Amino acid sequence: MKPGHAEAQSMFLEMGRSLGFSTRLTWSRQLPTDGVWLSPADEYVLPELPAVALEVAVSEGPKAIKGSIDTLAEVSPALGVLVVNDVEIRRSAIRKGTAPEAIERRIRDRIESARDRTGRHQQRFQVWDYAELANRHRLIVGGALAHPLGRQAA
Repeated sequence: MKPGHAEAQSMFLEMGRSLGFSTRLTWSRQLPTDGVWLSPADEYVLPELPAVALEVAVSEGPKAIKGSIDTLAEVSPALGVLVVNDVEIRRSAIRKGTAPEAIERRIRDRIESARDRTGRHQQRFQVWDYAELANRHRLIVGGALAHPLGRQAA
């Protein structure tokens, strides 16, 4: 697991706890997610239900992103969130020597493709980049958040 993936999971779970949800790292073995906020449960009336579920795309191509969206759809939370961690994607591509224009085009295409695909589902989805996740984390949890692991985006 890449550091940016674990960091996104950690921020998401911390946000859920701050909002009063109980949280899980994953929904189930058959439907593994990168985090879940659970609605309040009553053992006699209602089971634990997924209020918000997260999938983090770090370096995945379109096929893997489709799989992440399908997993979120099967979990069927009130809201499915796909974070396309553009910071990690950018770092990885820079290390491989990819041209900056190609990197930005790849990130833009992945986000647009994810938004297009989620728009065709009946479930409610949001597609965030890393900055959106970090901003929501800052608003919910409070305080300033440094760039991932102290790195700067290119």
